[in-house]
Amino acid sequence: MTFSTDGTAHCSINYNSQHVNLTAEDYSSDSNKPEKVTCFLGIQPSLDGSSAESLKDYDTILKMVVDLFSCSPFGKQMGNLLYIVDILIKLVGMHSDHCNKEKKDFEGMKAKKTDAIHQTLGEKEILDKSTEELLPHFLEANNQMIKNAGGKAKWNSLSENEKSEQKATMLEQLVIKLGKEAFELLSNDEKRIMKLFIWAGCGCHKDLNTVHGGYAAVVKWWPENNVEPPRLLANHDNAAILDGVALEDDVETPAQAQAFEKTSHGAVKAAQLAGAIFNNKFDKKGHHDTFW
Repeated sequence: MTFSTDGTAHCSINYNSQHVNLTAEDYSSDSNKPEKVTCFLGIQPSLDGSSAESLKDYDTILKMVVDLFSCSPFGKQMGNLLYIVDILIKLVGMHSDHCNKEKKDFEGMKAKKTDAIHQTLGEKEILDKSTEELLPHFLEANNQMIKNAGGKAKWNSLSENEKSEQKATMLEQLVIKLGKEAFELLSNDEKRIMKLFIWAGCGCHKDLNTVHGGYAAVVKWWPENNVEPPRLLANHDNAAILDGVALEDDVETPAQAQAFEKTSHGAVKAAQLAGAIFNNKFDKKGHHDTFW
Protein backbone atom coordinates (compact mmCIF):
# COMPACT_ATOMS: atom_id res chain seq x y z
CA MET A 1 0.00 0.00 0.00
CA THR A 2 1.00 3.65 -0.37
CA PHE A 3 0.11 6.88 1.42
CA SER A 4 -0.80 10.14 -0.30
CA THR A 5 -0.87 13.45 1.52
CA ASP A 6 -1.13 17.19 1.15
CA GLY A 7 -1.41 20.10 3.55
CA THR A 8 -2.61 23.67 3.75
CA ALA A 9 -3.19 26.42 6.28
CA HIS A 10 -6.41 28.26 7.12
CA CYS A 11 -6.65 31.09 9.65
CA SER A 12 -3.11 30.26 10.86
CA ILE A 13 -4.06 26.62 11.54
CA ASN A 14 -2.24 23.86 9.65
CA TYR A 15 -4.24 20.96 8.21
CA ASN A 16 -3.01 17.70 6.66
CA SER A 17 -5.13 15.39 4.52
CA GLN A 18 -4.12 11.74 4.07
CA HIS A 19 -5.27 8.83 1.92
CA VAL A 20 -4.15 5.21 1.75
CA ASN A 21 -4.05 3.34 -1.56
CA LEU A 22 -4.10 -0.45 -1.17
CA THR A 23 -5.19 -3.78 -2.54
CA ALA A 24 -8.14 -5.13 -0.51
CA GLU A 25 -10.66 -7.92 -0.76
CA ASP A 26 -14.19 -7.06 -1.87
CA TYR A 27 -16.26 -8.39 1.04
CA SER A 28 -19.50 -7.35 -0.67
CA SER A 29 -19.18 -10.20 -3.20
CA ASP A 30 -18.78 -13.93 -2.78
CA SER A 31 -15.57 -14.08 -4.78
CA ASN A 32 -13.60 -11.82 -2.38
CA LYS A 33 -11.58 -10.81 -5.42
CA PRO A 34 -8.81 -8.30 -4.52
CA GLU A 35 -9.20 -4.83 -6.00
CA LYS A 36 -7.33 -1.56 -5.78
CA VAL A 37 -9.05 0.95 -3.48
CA THR A 38 -8.35 4.37 -2.01
CA CYS A 39 -9.46 5.10 1.56
CA PHE A 40 -9.67 8.50 3.19
CA LEU A 41 -7.70 8.76 6.45
CA GLY A 42 -9.14 12.12 7.42
CA ILE A 43 -8.07 15.74 7.70
CA GLN A 44 -5.98 16.40 10.81
CA PRO A 45 -5.14 19.78 12.33
CA SER A 46 -1.42 19.99 13.05
CA LEU A 47 0.50 21.98 15.64
CA ASP A 48 2.66 23.48 12.91
CA GLY A 49 3.73 22.82 9.34
CA SER A 50 6.89 20.92 10.27
CA SER A 51 7.78 17.42 9.16
CA ALA A 52 8.09 16.26 12.77
CA GLU A 53 4.43 17.12 13.43
CA SER A 54 3.34 15.37 10.23
CA LEU A 55 5.07 12.18 11.34
CA LYS A 56 3.32 12.46 14.72
CA ASP A 57 0.02 12.76 12.85
CA TYR A 58 0.80 9.52 11.00
CA ASP A 59 1.52 7.81 14.33
CA THR A 60 -1.85 9.01 15.63
CA ILE A 61 -3.69 7.81 12.51
CA LEU A 62 -2.02 4.39 12.52
CA LYS A 63 -2.73 3.94 16.23
CA MET A 64 -6.38 4.80 15.55
CA VAL A 65 -6.52 2.17 12.77
CA VAL A 66 -4.93 -0.47 15.01
CA ASP A 67 -7.28 0.29 17.92
CA LEU A 68 -10.31 0.31 15.64
CA PHE A 69 -9.40 -3.06 14.15
CA SER A 70 -8.68 -4.61 17.55
CA CYS A 71 -12.03 -3.47 18.97
CA SER A 72 -14.11 -4.36 15.90
CA PRO A 73 -16.12 -7.60 15.59
CA PHE A 74 -14.14 -8.38 12.44
CA GLY A 75 -10.83 -8.05 14.30
CA LYS A 76 -12.05 -10.26 17.13
CA GLN A 77 -13.34 -12.81 14.62
CA MET A 78 -9.95 -12.90 12.88
CA GLY A 79 -8.28 -13.50 16.24
CA ASN A 80 -5.11 -11.71 15.11
CA LEU A 81 -3.55 -8.75 16.87
CA LEU A 82 -2.61 -5.86 14.59
CA TYR A 83 0.43 -3.72 15.32
CA ILE A 84 1.68 -0.50 13.77
CA VAL A 85 4.82 -2.28 12.54
CA ASP A 86 2.57 -4.65 10.55
CA ILE A 87 1.19 -1.66 8.66
CA LEU A 88 4.57 0.02 8.14
CA ILE A 89 6.10 -3.13 6.62
CA LYS A 90 3.37 -3.16 3.95
CA LEU A 91 3.96 0.51 3.13
CA VAL A 92 5.87 0.74 -0.16
CA GLY A 93 5.60 4.39 -1.12
CA MET A 94 4.27 7.93 -0.65
CA HIS A 95 2.69 10.42 -3.03
CA SER A 96 2.92 14.16 -2.32
CA ASP A 97 3.84 17.45 -3.91
CA HIS A 98 7.43 18.58 -4.45
CA CYS A 99 7.98 20.81 -1.41
CA ASN A 100 10.95 20.01 0.83
CA LYS A 101 8.72 19.37 3.83
CA GLU A 102 6.87 16.55 2.05
CA LYS A 103 10.16 15.02 0.91
CA LYS A 104 11.33 15.12 4.53
CA ASP A 105 8.10 13.35 5.54
CA PHE A 106 8.97 10.64 3.01
CA GLU A 107 12.42 10.17 4.50
CA GLY A 108 10.92 10.01 8.00
CA MET A 109 8.37 7.35 7.01
CA LYS A 110 11.10 5.43 5.21
CA ALA A 111 13.13 5.37 8.44
CA LYS A 112 10.04 4.17 10.34
CA LYS A 113 9.58 1.34 7.85
CA THR A 114 13.24 0.34 8.17
CA ASP A 115 12.90 0.21 11.97
CA ALA A 116 9.73 -1.88 11.59
CA ILE A 117 11.56 -4.36 9.35
CA HIS A 118 14.40 -4.73 11.84
CA GLN A 119 11.95 -5.09 14.74
CA THR A 120 9.91 -7.77 12.97
CA LEU A 121 12.96 -9.74 11.90
CA GLY A 122 14.45 -9.42 15.38
CA GLU A 123 11.28 -10.72 17.03
CA LYS A 124 11.23 -13.63 14.58
CA GLU A 125 14.84 -14.44 15.48
CA ILE A 126 13.96 -14.54 19.18
CA LEU A 127 11.00 -16.86 18.52
CA ASP A 128 12.96 -19.17 16.21
CA LYS A 129 16.26 -19.43 18.11
CA SER A 130 16.78 -21.67 21.13
CA THR A 131 17.65 -20.35 24.58
CA GLU A 132 21.25 -21.54 24.15
CA GLU A 133 21.59 -19.58 20.92
CA LEU A 134 20.12 -16.40 22.40
CA LEU A 135 21.94 -16.52 25.76
CA PRO A 136 25.24 -14.97 24.50
CA HIS A 137 23.32 -12.08 22.93
CA PHE A 138 21.36 -11.43 26.15
CA LEU A 139 24.51 -11.57 28.29
CA GLU A 140 26.34 -9.15 25.99
CA ALA A 141 23.40 -6.73 25.97
CA ASN A 142 22.98 -7.00 29.76
CA ASN A 143 26.68 -6.27 30.41
CA GLN A 144 26.54 -3.28 28.06
CA MET A 145 23.44 -1.97 29.87
CA ILE A 146 25.21 -2.14 33.27
CA LYS A 147 28.28 -0.48 31.77
CA ASN A 148 26.18 2.36 30.33
CA ALA A 149 24.58 2.86 33.74
CA GLY A 150 28.01 3.54 35.26
CA GLY A 151 29.05 0.13 36.51
CA LYS A 152 27.75 -2.55 38.87
CA ALA A 153 27.67 -0.31 41.95
CA LYS A 154 25.75 2.43 40.12
CA TRP A 155 23.35 -0.16 38.69
CA ASN A 156 22.59 -1.61 42.14
CA SER A 157 21.77 1.87 43.43
CA LEU A 158 18.99 2.37 40.88
CA SER A 159 15.36 1.94 41.87
CA GLU A 160 13.33 -0.98 40.54
CA ASN A 161 11.40 1.32 38.21
CA GLU A 162 14.64 2.73 36.77
CA LYS A 163 16.02 -0.80 36.31
CA SER A 164 12.83 -1.86 34.53
CA GLU A 165 13.09 1.08 32.14
CA GLN A 166 16.74 0.29 31.41
CA LYS A 167 15.93 -3.39 30.79
CA ALA A 168 13.06 -2.49 28.46
CA THR A 169 15.38 -0.23 26.46
CA MET A 170 18.04 -2.96 26.38
CA LEU A 171 15.58 -5.55 25.07
CA GLU A 172 14.31 -3.15 22.42
CA GLN A 173 17.85 -2.46 21.23
CA LEU A 174 18.64 -6.19 21.26
CA VAL A 175 15.63 -6.94 19.06
CA ILE A 176 16.77 -4.26 16.57
CA LYS A 177 20.34 -5.61 16.62
CA LEU A 178 19.17 -9.18 15.91
CA GLY A 179 16.87 -7.84 13.18
CA LYS A 180 19.72 -5.99 11.45
CA GLU A 181 21.88 -9.12 11.54
CA ALA A 182 19.02 -11.20 10.12
CA PHE A 183 18.42 -8.63 7.38
CA GLU A 184 22.06 -8.79 6.26
CA LEU A 185 21.72 -12.58 5.81
CA LEU A 186 18.91 -12.14 3.27
CA SER A 187 19.54 -12.36 -0.46
CA ASN A 188 19.79 -9.15 -2.49
CA ASP A 189 16.36 -9.78 -4.04
CA GLU A 190 14.78 -10.28 -0.59
CA LYS A 191 16.44 -7.10 0.68
CA ARG A 192 15.21 -5.12 -2.32
CA ILE A 193 11.63 -6.29 -1.86
CA MET A 194 11.61 -5.56 1.88
CA LYS A 195 13.23 -2.12 1.49
CA LEU A 196 11.05 -1.06 -1.47
CA PHE A 197 9.84 2.49 -0.75
CA ILE A 198 9.05 4.87 -3.61
CA TRP A 199 8.27 8.56 -3.60
CA ALA A 200 6.00 9.90 -6.36
CA GLY A 201 5.64 13.62 -6.93
CA CYS A 202 2.68 15.60 -8.17
CA GLY A 203 1.97 15.00 -11.86
CA CYS A 204 1.13 18.63 -12.65
CA HIS A 205 4.72 19.61 -11.82
CA LYS A 206 5.96 17.09 -14.40
CA ASP A 207 3.65 18.61 -16.99
CA LEU A 208 4.91 22.07 -16.07
CA ASN A 209 8.54 20.93 -16.37
CA THR A 210 7.76 19.53 -19.83
CA VAL A 211 6.33 22.87 -20.96
CA HIS A 212 9.23 24.74 -19.38
CA GLY A 213 11.82 22.54 -21.09
CA GLY A 214 10.06 22.73 -24.44
CA TYR A 215 9.80 26.50 -24.24
CA ALA A 216 13.52 26.79 -23.38
CA ALA A 217 14.28 24.79 -26.54
CA VAL A 218 12.10 27.13 -28.62
CA VAL A 219 13.85 30.23 -27.22
CA LYS A 220 17.21 28.67 -28.10
CA TRP A 221 15.96 27.82 -31.60
CA TRP A 222 15.21 31.44 -32.57
CA PRO A 223 18.79 32.76 -32.79
CA GLU A 224 20.20 29.45 -34.07
CA ASN A 225 17.92 29.70 -37.11
CA ASN A 226 18.07 33.49 -37.59
CA VAL A 227 14.39 33.84 -36.75
CA GLU A 228 13.24 37.11 -35.19
CA PRO A 229 11.77 36.30 -31.74
CA PRO A 230 8.52 37.74 -30.38
CA ARG A 231 8.69 41.29 -29.07
CA LEU A 232 10.00 41.89 -25.56
CA LEU A 233 7.30 42.27 -22.90
CA ALA A 234 9.09 44.59 -20.51
CA ASN A 235 7.74 46.12 -17.31
CA HIS A 236 7.21 49.89 -16.99
CA ASP A 237 10.80 50.69 -15.92
CA ASN A 238 12.60 48.41 -18.37
CA ALA A 239 10.38 49.49 -21.26
CA ALA A 240 11.90 52.98 -21.21
CA ILE A 241 15.45 51.57 -21.06
CA LEU A 242 14.81 49.12 -23.90
CA ASP A 243 13.14 51.61 -26.21
CA GLY A 244 14.36 50.72 -29.71
CA VAL A 245 16.02 47.46 -28.57
CA ALA A 246 14.60 44.37 -30.33
CA LEU A 247 17.51 41.93 -30.31
CA GLU A 248 20.51 41.33 -28.07
CA ASP A 249 22.70 42.71 -30.85
CA ASP A 250 20.95 46.07 -30.41
CA VAL A 251 22.12 46.40 -26.78
CA GLU A 252 24.58 49.33 -26.39
CA THR A 253 24.77 50.16 -22.66
CA PRO A 254 25.17 48.08 -19.44
CA ALA A 255 21.74 49.27 -18.31
CA GLN A 256 20.20 47.98 -21.52
CA ALA A 257 22.05 44.67 -21.16
CA GLN A 258 20.73 44.19 -17.62
CA ALA A 259 17.18 45.16 -18.60
CA PHE A 260 17.32 42.84 -21.62
CA GLU A 261 18.54 39.95 -19.43
CA LYS A 262 15.61 40.40 -17.01
CA THR A 263 12.95 40.81 -19.69
CA SER A 264 11.12 37.86 -21.22
CA HIS A 265 9.03 37.46 -24.33
CA GLY A 266 6.82 34.91 -26.02
CA ALA A 267 3.74 32.90 -25.08
CA VAL A 268 4.80 31.95 -21.54
CA LYS A 269 5.45 35.58 -20.57
CA ALA A 270 2.17 36.65 -22.18
CA ALA A 271 0.31 34.00 -20.16
CA GLN A 272 2.01 35.18 -16.94
CA LEU A 273 0.97 38.75 -17.62
CA ALA A 274 -2.60 37.66 -18.33
CA GLY A 275 -2.66 35.81 -15.02
CA ALA A 276 -1.37 38.88 -13.16
CA ILE A 277 -4.05 41.04 -14.79
CA PHE A 278 -7.08 38.76 -14.53
CA ASN A 279 -6.28 36.47 -11.56
CA ASN A 280 -3.59 38.10 -9.43
CA LYS A 281 -2.67 36.23 -6.24
CA PHE A 282 -3.27 39.48 -4.33
CA ASP A 283 -6.98 40.32 -4.18
CA LYS A 284 -6.40 44.08 -4.47
CA LYS A 285 -4.41 43.76 -7.70
CA GLY A 286 -5.83 42.81 -11.08
CA HIS A 287 -9.41 42.71 -12.36
CA HIS A 288 -10.72 39.47 -10.78
CA ASP A 289 -14.53 39.62 -10.48
CA THR A 290 -14.66 42.74 -12.63
CA PHE A 291 -13.17 40.73 -15.48
CA TRP A 292 -15.72 37.95 -14.99
